[in-house]
Amino acid sequence: NLKNEIEKIKSYSLNKKKIEIDEVKSLINFSGDYKSDSLVNECLCGNIFQYKKIISEVYVNTINQIMLLRILSNKIQRLLKIKEQDGDTDNLINFSKPPIFWKEKPFVKKQLSIWTLSDLKSVINEINNTELLCKKNPQISKFIFISFFSSICKKASNYS
Repeated sequence: NLKNEIEKIKSYSLNKKKIEIDEVKSLINFSGDYKSDSLVNECLCGNIFQYKKIISEVYVNTINQIMLLRILSNKIQRLLKIKEQDGDTDNLINFSKPPIFWKEKPFVKKQLSIWTLSDLKSVINEINNTELLCKKNPQISKFIFISFFSSICKKASNYS
């Protein structure tokens, strides 16, 4: 596997003097922090298959539930901020502050079409309750977390 990943990097960088670490991460099968964003995005879009795949690949043994709940909360807050404004969705996304990374724009657009303002506010409350439950019950926090994320993914899947 490592040889294959090195070959990918060598092939990609043939005509380049310098490549950035983000380029390397996108080329190889890196299961770092970017998977956290992917997990949250796939969950909010209701892509059950992708969500399960990421969970099984990356978070089998170690899940930082609190970090992922906070990433989810930040994404929900951003969606709320956009959703509360009037205007064309594409313009709202393009002129959002802080700017939305180009790779993430299709996810945000889909999430905005799936989730209502009241649903987003409800999810914020559920995130807070889930974080509290995880902290109070560390022995079963992984189960609480996965159940919560799965329910959000299923709900999004029903709307999409």
